[in-house]
Amino acid sequence: MPNFRIRAAGKKTAEIYLYDVIGQDWWGGITAKDFAEALKSAGDIDTIKLRVNSPGGDVFDGFAIYNQLARHSARVEVDVDGEAASIASIIIMAADEDPGGGQRHDHDSRPVVLRRREC
Repeated sequence: MPNFRIRAAGKKTAEIYLYDVIGQDWWGGITAKDFAEALKSAGDIDTIKLRVNSPGGDVFDGFAIYNQLARHSARVEVDVDGEAASIASIIIMAADEDPGGGQRHDHDSRPVVLRRREC
């Protein structure tokens, strides 16, 4: 069972809560595979409302989640409810607008180039 929640928030809107570590750890976590299955189960949607409170986690799962959101045809709206640290700060870059609220924490790592979606 994925350690996050996705629910219908209107006729063509899905609300996704990423409130855990990205990737699997001893206590749970959100894997890219579970995220993909949940996103697919949302069906034909026009808007994704992503709510984030995550300390970060596995870089590979994080980039896979970012890419799933960036490639999706729905508009992606992000709110940081608590923190978006480390790889979670990359995931929120899939938003179609600058994410609101919360704290973001980036740290020194190897350089990475991302292309933001066109607004």
